[in-house]
Amino acid sequence: MLAESINEQFDENGNATYTVTKENETKTISEEEYYDIFEKYNNATVVSFAYGASDAAR
Repeated sequence: MLAESINEQFDENGNATYTVTKENETKTISEEEYYDIFEKYNNATVVSFAYGASDAAR
C-alpha cells in the first residue's frame, strides 16, 4: 500500500494537471510541488521486509 502517490494528467490540449493522493485524500498541486515530491521519490531507497530489513539498492 502506498502512503502517498503523485499523478500527472494531460487534457486534450496537452495541458498538465498535477495531483497528490495521501491518506485517501486527493488534492491538486502546482507543477513545482509535483517536481519537489517527484525528486523525493527519486532519491528514496526501496526496502524489502520479506525476511528482515534489507537494502534493495545493494
